[in-house]
Amino acid sequence: MIIPTTLTTAPSVEPVTLDEIKTHLRGINHADHDDLLNGLIKSARQRIEKILGRALVEQTRTAYYKNWPANDVIELPNPIQSVDSVKYTDVNDSEETFSADNYKVDAASEPGRIVLGYNKVWPSATLHFDEYSIKIQYVCGYEPDDSSPADYTINIPSPIVTAIKLDVDLKYNMPPEKLAIYTDNAIEALLMPYKGWRF
Repeated sequence: MIIPTTLTTAPSVEPVTLDEIKTHLRGINHADHDDLLNGLIKSARQRIEKILGRALVEQTRTAYYKNWPANDVIELPNPIQSVDSVKYTDVNDSEETFSADNYKVDAASEPGRIVLGYNKVWPSATLHFDEYSIKIQYVCGYEPDDSSPADYTINIPSPIVTAIKLDVDLKYNMPPEKLAIYTDNAIEALLMPYKGWRF
């Protein structure tokens, strides 16, 4: 299932550091290509997030829905950490907030979920005729640790980190076509167990 989302607050870190990628690229020991490499790391993370349908490092996204669900659960692209707000626009073009007292956030499930509380119901107001009248803003990405400063990359599975490094290597070194195809296949194989919902 594809859930449309937009990025509200971008990540403050990337899953792979500049030093790590320089080591991976067989020990680059100069700063001439630092801007290029930082751009390739970001591009690789964005590409892999798109392939997986999940955020890797902490960021805030807004998900869009056409209607309230028939049951008591709304599923969100994962992994999620928390939900900031649930808002909807009614037929009078008035935006309302669905109180957090009405639901619980299940961040442990995959996909993450918003679950109605006991004896609670979704709003009965007629939704606006726009295609997506319900907006849920949430924090997603793999949980950081509790160190100070927090490490936002520690819980990202190592095969995903390896896939990011291979993607940067592919774009930086631009190998012959056959080797590029082999590397792309290796990236796909590394990511296969983690493919989830599209956003």
